[in-house]
Amino acid sequence: MAVDGKAMRRAYEAGLAASPPLMVTAWASTARLTLAAAMPGEGESEVEAALAVVACLDLADCVVSADALHCHKRMAAAILERGGDYALCLKGNQSKLQRQARACLDADAQATSQAAWAETTDERHGRQERRAARVVPAQGLGLDAGFPGVAAVAEINSRRGSAAPKRRIYLLSSVMSPERALAVVRAHWSIENNLHWMLDVVLGEDGLRSRRDNAPANLAIVNRCALNLATTIDDPKTPIRRRFKRCAWEDDYLIAALSQMR
Repeated sequence: MAVDGKAMRRAYEAGLAASPPLMVTAWASTARLTLAAAMPGEGESEVEAALAVVACLDLADCVVSADALHCHKRMAAAILERGGDYALCLKGNQSKLQRQARACLDADAQATSQAAWAETTDERHGRQERRAARVVPAQGLGLDAGFPGVAAVAEINSRRGSAAPKRRIYLLSSVMSPERALAVVRAHWSIENNLHWMLDVVLGEDGLRSRRDNAPANLAIVNRCALNLATTIDDPKTPIRRRFKRCAWEDDYLIAALSQMR
């Protein structure tokens, strides 16, 4: 499950173009369905909305991934409390943790062993991307014991075409294989490709100007429900736009789509 926020870029009040409303979504990467969504309340941030989303769900046997904004003790504890595991991206906003995680990776005795790495190569749309991962258990390597449930550190190195390589570090609540770590990190980005992109390109969410009271939140939830229905009604190879058109043209198809609502 991926947790991430998306701005509704034109649903802002006059003079507040730099801070449009934000909807945080919990996204089932495999099923490609929205599980929960929440908008920050007055005076709250994306962090509070993400915690509210996690609190709505049963996360048993689920790995929750999130970007660096949500790599903090409250999120880790909330995920563990709901029965899940986490894979949280670690960046400079947690400088102490980042230094400790890098020290864990540097101290790993198997760092130079090729057997400790898993690699994948993707060639799509005229570009090639290579990824390599390794997972280092955190026990005894000096990682902050105050961070709830941290069991391992994952290092993901990626390179797209001739661009400079990128190194990303993740905190894990379970010691998973490098192959599993690669799959979890890769699956996180489906929230961008299969949800946020669809909301903007198919449903035009970024162009919506409804901005008063609860209108932005209500429309964001309706859009996500509509995508859930469209995702489950037809063969995965059928374009989403065609499914929406059939709902408008065929009553039987529309009723079948509505029957998928849970």
